[in-house]
Amino acid sequence: MGNIQSIKDLRSLWIKPRNASKEDESVNKMIRIISYKFLREEAIAFFSKKKNKIENILDYKSLLMKFLREPANFIALKIPKK
Repeated sequence: MGNIQSIKDLRSLWIKPRNASKEDESVNKMIRIISYKFLREEAIAFFSKKKNKIENILDYKSLLMKFLREPANFIALKIPKK
């Protein structure tokens, strides 16, 4: 496991690979739980340090939370236009 450079990298951590063992499956589940905890408790503070607009942070946070529930559908990280 290295740096997460793309959505594909993050998605691979959230979804169990084909023919995955029970151990691999539990690791993927644990990473989703940790990701969920980060998004719920730390994301706003973490990303606001990078001078991003709070509206954008909240939009991306809610989108990532959705993809945590449905990781197989996580193929792009685009905020729908309002």
